[in-house]
Amino acid sequence: MRTPSAILWLRFITGWRARMKSSFIAALTLLRTNARVRAAASRWAPIWAIAVAGSLATGCLDDSITGARPLTLTLTVEPATAAVGDSITFRYAATGTDLFAIALDYGDGQTGSVPSLGGPGVVELTGFLKHAYTEAATYVVTGTANDNTGTLSRQVTVQITGG
Repeated sequence: MRTPSAILWLRFITGWRARMKSSFIAALTLLRTNARVRAAASRWAPIWAIAVAGSLATGCLDDSITGARPLTLTLTVEPATAAVGDSITFRYAATGTDLFAIALDYGDGQTGSVPSLGGPGVVELTGFLKHAYTEAATYVVTGTANDNTGTLSRQVTVQITGG
């Protein structure tokens, strides 16, 4: 079974090849009708072939077409110091290849997570989760992003003071 990113890549290449084929056929038709152009074309054919091969090679490696992205995660907290019972906002931004979810361990025994609702092929997740602490302490919050290449974690610290 092909993944959606592979299907999109195949559609792009197929469409690109069809456009290139029609352009190439039009160029060949012009070459056949003009003898002077035919003589010049033999000199330029190797250069044209190298240009086409180069554009194919660079196009296939472009991550905007294939959807392949390195796994990254940014995690921030607002505010970093709060009183017991105050709502704390944890903002996240992740990129990757087929992101599955973002999970947070709040450091007090509770967790929160956000699944990827877009299905396979999701390459970016951004948003926030809110949490309130019930005891004064310093908490280390761990955010984890998961995709089909692995897992990446980041940590932030929250200081909760007595209310």
